[in-house]
Amino acid sequence: MIIGENFVWLHLPKTAGDSTRLAVERYASETYSVEWRDPHCHFNFDDAAREKLINPREDQRVCVNFRSLVDWMHSFSAFRGIKQEYSVEDALPFMREGAVLDYEPYWANRFAQRYKRLELQIDSQGRAFYIIPCDYFLKYFIHDSQGKEFKNLNLLRVTHLEEDIHKYFSIDKDCRAALERKLNSSCYKKTEFTPIEVERIYFNNPVWASLEERLKDLDG
Repeated sequence: MIIGENFVWLHLPKTAGDSTRLAVERYASETYSVEWRDPHCHFNFDDAAREKLINPREDQRVCVNFRSLVDWMHSFSAFRGIKQEYSVEDALPFMREGAVLDYEPYWANRFAQRYKRLELQIDSQGRAFYIIPCDYFLKYFIHDSQGKEFKNLNLLRVTHLEEDIHKYFSIDKDCRAALERKLNSSCYKKTEFTPIEVERIYFNNPVWASLEERLKDLDG
């Protein structure tokens, strides 16, 4: 989470968040005050308000990085798979339904505060895991506690990150050096879904689908 004078940036996982933080810390802090908070917790707006990290205001902009759903599923599954010892291939049956699997209860417990409680599943090795719809992640960061999209929501496109960092954080310097991590980390192998599978993935995640429609120039 990054807190500025008139904005709060929320870290949706696997959307070049570390690169964004580096760019904003390095360049925006030269012209206005910014704070970097909760490096590992991925707080949403309500979390930050409850912990008194921010003082909510009507004019406060909520900034969130955003990428195509198919890209995000691959990135999340590749990253979590390394930590939790499963492969993207293991996750594919769930990805084809627009969901990801997670062997840790962290996100499932967070989402239980707002959405339908996720049931534990058991794999062939007897390990427990959760199947999480991708929209749960997105809604957790772009919706308020009433389930409505923030009025002053700014979406930073991962495919146009430098451009949007300049636009939304008023940075006029070349920040490509800070974004090299993002560029160098997008090397995981992607599975090509069939048109019918893609249609089902987006049908099961209408919030993500609507944002991609709004930002038609997304790559992916």
